[in-house]
Amino acid sequence: MTQQEWNVIWHQALEQLQKRLLPAVLTPIGPEARLAGVCLSYAATKAFPHGTTDVAAVANVLYDYVKADVADVVEGRKSKSEFAWDKKPRVLEAHERNIRKEARQFDGSREQQRVLEGSKPAVVESIEEAYKIADSFPVFDPRGALLRNYIESQVKLDVPKKVILAIVSMALQETNVAQLRKLLNANATTYNPTSFVAGGRR
Repeated sequence: MTQQEWNVIWHQALEQLQKRLLPAVLTPIGPEARLAGVCLSYAATKAFPHGTTDVAAVANVLYDYVKADVADVVEGRKSKSEFAWDKKPRVLEAHERNIRKEARQFDGSREQQRVLEGSKPAVVESIEEAYKIADSFPVFDPRGALLRNYIESQVKLDVPKKVILAIVSMALQETNVAQLRKLLNANATTYNPTSFVAGGRR
């Protein structure tokens, strides 16, 4: 198959893809559209390394790729779609509405604000409670993932619970993401009982 023949198949498959995505519409021009085109081209080339004259088969590969991308965003495996949209898929619009709703609920929750902003000292008394607090952060707030990753890594390394809980309690007073990451990194350890102290390594 020549490159010219493949180009014809490719453009016909893209047209079928746009029809299958309706009422959603991919943005056809611009840097994001070009990047999306590269991703789709890679998916098609991987599926048909020697080319194919089956336009519908190519369109199916492209559709499955876009569908998987949207599902990854909606199910929280990534924060943003690889594609730019003139009109987003309904499921993606619904997902973004839910995030905005969670943000409003979060902003209106005085108790959660107290914990996250550290208006009073937070003392975490168990690993289970620490996990619950980490998981209580809204999906758009990276602090929850930072806390959970810290807790999991330290538990796996058998760091004493009282040390983990002390650092988590300190971390809950920090609202700046960069400072929180710095604090947790400073206290993450492979744990040597003679060299570790709460607040960092000696």
